[in-house]
Amino acid sequence: MDKGIMVADSFRSEQECCAELALVWKYAKEGKGNYYEVDGYLFRRDKILVESIGQLVIPKCRRTEVLKLAHTSVFSSHMGPKKTLERIKYSFFWEGLRADVKKFCESCKECQLTRSVRIKDRSLITPMARPELPFEVVNMDLIGPIDPPSSKEHIFYVWLISTLGGACKEPLPAPGNRSNERRYREKDLATTGEKKVGTGEKREGDEKSRGREK
Repeated sequence: MDKGIMVADSFRSEQECCAELALVWKYAKEGKGNYYEVDGYLFRRDKILVESIGQLVIPKCRRTEVLKLAHTSVFSSHMGPKKTLERIKYSFFWEGLRADVKKFCESCKECQLTRSVRIKDRSLITPMARPELPFEVVNMDLIGPIDPPSSKEHIFYVWLISTLGGACKEPLPAPGNRSNERRYREKDLATTGEKKVGTGEKREGDEKSRGREK
């Protein structure tokens, strides 16, 4: 006998013997709940967007396999509960599907190790005071090193100057930090920037990126 036929017959038997599907079989025979039967297989009728589809009803013994296929397989990319649920519903269904998908995604080890922490605290957010005039507050930041370096292995940075309350941004080239190159201090670059945008009452910057040279 063909292996595919054997698998199909086995799945049909699993649907018939699953205790959780007993009521669903009854609904299918009575034409209720959008359930119906085709060649001995149990389906559910649904509409996603404007497309009518038939969802194969999955017995309990196969549900973990479907969840793994939709979430942890090579082609699934460990999507979140919402997208994993959408992927499954295009082909399969069972009662409690949404809760099972949420529980499975939340217990996925890879997702727990790699997901970003979006809420670190629940303190109130203080609104940032915006300057009344352009160039009143000037922000400066150092971007680099630029990759790849030059053909002579020179390392380059970009000194970015922008203003709050305006759309003006001015990138300025900055030499690298090699020992045999000229050392530019922050005040030298700031002076160059002030010639471009004017002298701000307040200058702000990222201390971590600016503190390369003293």
